[in-house]
Amino acid sequence: MELLPTIKLLPLLLSLLLLRTLSCSYAQTETETPTPTPSSAAVSFTGGAYLSISNSSHPLVVDLSSNNSTTKSSKIYIPVNTNSASTTCDQYNELPSVPMFDTALTLKLQLNPGTSAKSYYYVAIPSGSGDTYTVVAGGTSAATESSYTEPETNIAYSIAFTLYDLTQSGKSSINFSATTNGGEVSQSQTLYIFTADTNPESFSISSDSEYAGGVYLELRFSNYYESAGIPLISSVGVGDRKLHIAYTTGNIGKLTATFHKTILLTYPTTQEDLPYKKALDLAHNQTPNTSSDQMNGQIIASNLENNTSYHAAVGIVNKYRFVSRLSRSKEGTPKELEMLLTERGCLMKAASVPQNAPIYALLRLFRDRYLLTTAFGREIVNFYYNFSQVVAPYIMKNHSLAEFIRTSSALFTSL
Repeated sequence: MELLPTIKLLPLLLSLLLLRTLSCSYAQTETETPTPTPSSAAVSFTGGAYLSISNSSHPLVVDLSSNNSTTKSSKIYIPVNTNSASTTCDQYNELPSVPMFDTALTLKLQLNPGTSAKSYYYVAIPSGSGDTYTVVAGGTSAATESSYTEPETNIAYSIAFTLYDLTQSGKSSINFSATTNGGEVSQSQTLYIFTADTNPESFSISSDSEYAGGVYLELRFSNYYESAGIPLISSVGVGDRKLHIAYTTGNIGKLTATFHKTILLTYPTTQEDLPYKKALDLAHNQTPNTSSDQMNGQIIASNLENNTSYHAAVGIVNKYRFVSRLSRSKEGTPKELEMLLTERGCLMKAASVPQNAPIYALLRLFRDRYLLTTAFGREIVNFYYNFSQVVAPYIMKNHSLAEFIRTSSALFTSL
């Protein structure tokens, strides 16, 4: 008695079976049709500051490592985030743990005083051509704060000292901050840190000067920031256990000149959503799936799990290791991608038809040659993605119907 309604539904079920098989193989073709990315997929870029540290013949050296070893020359890369609070940088190496900074950059330096008898630190900047420098901050007491605004560039500098007598053991900390006072800044500024027992105000650092020894810091300011966001992901194509992410970086503004790589990160929807986290932060627990050095191109995220929904986020890294914010990860929601990646709604697989069965190749040929070549045919396939997810669970529970589908598939391909 129960079989009669099922027999009456056979024409409809066979039609649905055909369409669903087409959709099952839809993700396996080599010519995936990209799915448009939502308009909200955008990336905002952070600026950055490039800092190189080196020392001259003076016994002062810069401590650049976390284990207090002494290094005479090194480079560090400090990203600048215009939307976060200023942070003190305590590590001088190119690591993901280097914090993001605001346009007000604070840098903490640990200087080894050596055996010098001079008492206090001063900071100077070039006052013109040649070796002439002007002191912009310094201290003759244990704790001094000073500030200076460079007239031509309108950049304000401030240096906070926690000082100790250099004849005593221990090290001194110097916190330097430079704040852009409006406008767009893209320039270098050389700082000269030295020790003295009096404030010279202006001096020469020629070889015969008593101030010839010290530590030079070159700080390059760049507050380029695309506040409106850049549409980075142009399309998403879905394949069997993989995603094809097409991206565009040709309109990333002034960062184009320093473009280095585009990185792609995919992660399950069960993980915390990451649209506003920075890629530098991600390296603590997850590395990008892949990257590309092409300014405009495609990245493939492979080895994904079918029947799983994923988020996909894209970011930019330039040659100074500054990382953009990640694009909004709207591509991986079940509504937009799961129906293209899932096997859960496949009627053939719900009936346990083997994946190497000839019926798949036959129906895939029909799909490619007839359905996917017309807009109406593609609409039919997409419609069936949604409808088949309702029918597939019924087939899995009805063993007689599943057996009928398997038998019919084998019979159909033998004709």
